Amino acid sequence: MQQLTSALVTGADSIIGRRLVNQLLAEKVRVVAAVHPGRSIPTAWAGRVTIIRVAARPITDLAENHGPVDTVFQIGNSVAEGPEKTAHTDRILTTTRQSINLALMWDAHLVATTSIRCYGTALGKGILEERTPTGAPGSSYASIRQQEEAMIREAVAKIGLKATIIRPGNVYGSGEIPWVGQLISRLQARQPCLIGRGNWDAGLVHMDNLVALLIAAARSPLKDGQLFVAGDGFGVTWEQFLRALARAVGTRAPRSIPRPVARVLAILRACNDPARHRPQRPWLNQQTYRLMGGPNQLVPARAERLLGYRPVTTFENAMQDMARLFRNPPPSLPAGGQRSRQKPTAS
Repeated sequence: MQQLTSALVTGADSIIGRRLVNQLLAEKVRVVAAVHPGRSIPTAWAGRVTIIRVAARPITDLAENHGPVDTVFQIGNSVAEGPEKTAHTDRILTTTRQSINLALMWDAHLVATTSIRCYGTALGKGILEERTPTGAPGSSYASIRQQEEAMIREAVAKIGLKATIIRPGNVYGSGEIPWVGQLISRLQARQPCLIGRGNWDAGLVHMDNLVALLIAAARSPLKDGQLFVAGDGFGVTWEQFLRALARAVGTRAPRSIPRPVARVLAILRACNDPARHRPQRPWLNQQTYRLMGGPNQLVPARAERLLGYRPVTTFENAMQDMARLFRNPPPSLPAGGQRSRQKPTAS
């Protein structure tokens, strides 16, 4: 086990970033948190976390007086699909380059999150492991995540970067997670949100389990650019997840759209209604079909064997937490508990 006494977290104002910072504090790790201007931070961080506000100046300039640290955690943000896609994509890649530069400057370990969507057109076909070949991107989100991984591997191979890549599955939990909020809105509106029977693995990872894996990676001596998939490994299907989600938020069981119909609609939407012409991505598109229209069985066996990863939250406990949230929603939520109207904060 390697030393982890200090860390910098980019994207610390995202839902995953906040969870990670809180867990690092619980483990007595000194934390520097990079957050966006105007974003609120938990009051519990006051006096315990060094905050740097990332704006026009490079994060390397802002953070250089707060290091060195043992680990730089790169927490991925969502990728815009509308008219701002190109500029947003450039910012994501810039942040990745700056995280690499920080890790090199401090001789720190970069632990970077990407996404299950890196698998691209290989999604929806069964087992997904580290050795599963990635397909064509199929979306701007998948493309940017594939570019990030390639950038990190190149820095490891050519300039001696110490790094680990974590590829999370579909992250869920009680927080501002856009895709979960969108499903909740569809459940409440009685709109279809299940493709076919949905009796195949949903490729889920609870946010607390993802944080546990991130910290396990940071404490590991493996720093040569290895990839680990992050999944719960519980075998929960889309039908099970959506039925449990419906019970948690107090709605009727999910409505389904036939699988062949969903596939045709996703193809037609890609041909006739490209995402770049819309401020927000529609629910049913080719990316949704790949994620929900077929099995995505994430196998975390390698993380368990090499990093000592073990899930810290069960599916049952996670859904109980969701149910408690919607019985007593925080003030920032509408009465119905919908979060989908809020801007994405994490991937």
